[in-house]
Amino acid sequence: MNKIKIHLAIAIIGICAGAGLEIILSKFNNPNGRLIFLSVGQGDSILFQSDNYNILIDAGPHYQSEKKSTSTIIQTLRKYGVKEVDLFIITHPDMDHIGGMEPIHSRYPIKKIALNPCFKSSKKLTQIFNNMHYSQKNIFWIKDEGIVQTPSFQIKLLNPCKQFFNKRNSKNDSSLYTHISNGNSSATLTGDASSISELFNITKIKDWKSDILKAGHHGSRYSTCNRFLRRIQPAYIVFSCGRNNPYNHPHPNIIQKSKKHKILSYRTDFQGDIVFLSTPTGFRYHP
Repeated sequence: MNKIKIHLAIAIIGICAGAGLEIILSKFNNPNGRLIFLSVGQGDSILFQSDNYNILIDAGPHYQSEKKSTSTIIQTLRKYGVKEVDLFIITHPDMDHIGGMEPIHSRYPIKKIALNPCFKSSKKLTQIFNNMHYSQKNIFWIKDEGIVQTPSFQIKLLNPCKQFFNKRNSKNDSSLYTHISNGNSSATLTGDASSISELFNITKIKDWKSDILKAGHHGSRYSTCNRFLRRIQPAYIVFSCGRNNPYNHPHPNIIQKSKKHKILSYRTDFQGDIVFLSTPTGFRYHP
């Protein structure tokens, strides 16, 4: 598998044309990792903080008619001490995942962005990047895989497979996978990927056993299959979804499946922000 190696600190040390990506982040030495599933209604936004770095996976929706407002995520990021976003990972360009990106950038500058190159032609993304006046040199396209390295954690990014693009449900199944680990604490996030993508990529994630799994596609019945659960072996599963959403997320079948596998479940629609702290024995829920 080909890789681009990019070292990010004050400047880019090296970049070459290719398929993968490696990002080295080296600011301050604060090894305590914190993983926060933000309550953004029917959408996804996950904040990972370690070594004084802020890595945001998706930005939630841009609310218009609902009671929530985009300012909610701005206030939430402020609550967790965010002043800038060092890396923003876009799993895929559905508006419940990227709708909040523009207002976030206007308040907390996004320094780097990583996403799947099959979305280069996305009109929604192009418009948002234009509105943000965002420099293309700070956008890294993950053709195969990428690695983000802080002093304490490694974040792996996996492009599930370009063969899913331009097919039914292609945006969801082209969602970037993210694996966060420091050897003790670990988490796996799969955007809106369905079981088709999970099964196709099962051999690529042999070492992705994790404390935490974010349920695919907000807990859709078409994601988070049994074989994938056996591969990840999570202690916790998180459902990022809106209260009384019209999609019946999370689906009762997925909730029952989690119970069958003896996985503790948490829901942003019931519990709001869901916080996990890194400990020597893994990520632990922090109420």
